[in-house]
Amino acid sequence: MARPTSSEWRNMMYAYVACTLLLAIKYQICQFIGANPENHPPEDKALLGNVPDVAEETKKRRARQAANDVENIPGNLVVFWAALYVQNLLNFDTPQDDGQNGTRALSAMIIIYTLSRMMYTVCYLASLQPFRSIFFIIGALSTWIAAAIMMYSVTQIDAGDYLP
Repeated sequence: MARPTSSEWRNMMYAYVACTLLLAIKYQICQFIGANPENHPPEDKALLGNVPDVAEETKKRRARQAANDVENIPGNLVVFWAALYVQNLLNFDTPQDDGQNGTRALSAMIIIYTLSRMMYTVCYLASLQPFRSIFFIIGALSTWIAAAIMMYSVTQIDAGDYLP
């Protein structure tokens, strides 16, 4: 294995930043549509006007999907960014040449995770089973693979570089 090229490293950073931004936008949109319109203070009606009535099941489904984002996206992004940090230690702070495959794999995993979360949301809101569960599992697996890459990368770092 070789160290990643500067373009591979840059592509990994682009993938991480773009995917994090897409997930943040998706997260905010889902929080907005999942909010209960009846829980707004009276002054909001003057600003927003009358909000169109939505079926009770639709409100509940939107709220559950928004709650699922709260439960999953922040913690999974912590795993991905921690894996990126450890991978960068391996790539740049050690004399070893073991980082190229991990860099490529982490880039693929965060892209897969982002796409699976997007599709999970669509399937959840459209009541599409078993696809909703399949996309959820794909997202979970990509997170676990990123965690495994991180654990492997930690074993490849020479800790002597960081100890006195």
